[in-house]
Amino acid sequence: MRELVDRIAAAEGLHRLRVHLPMALCRVTSRALSRLLPASVYTPDALLGLAEDADLDHTRFQEECGYAPITLEQGFARVFGGGEAVR
Repeated sequence: MRELVDRIAAAEGLHRLRVHLPMALCRVTSRALSRLLPASVYTPDALLGLAEDADLDHTRFQEECGYAPITLEQGFARVFGGGEAVR
């Protein structure tokens, strides 16, 4: 996740200070925010999704639906233009 955020920031020409927070603090904060702001995107489930590694196999979906994934570089080229420049 860190690498992805860094690459997106670089592609956008942004330089931001990265602050690392303990996961326990993030859990407490996400629970509080989800109660105070029900429409918040910072929910405990969203936090769990960010914290977990997932290696999903899309083979069956690809075979049945014609799904054709693209690489991160191809996606960056589509979104930011010149995908090779954001490495």
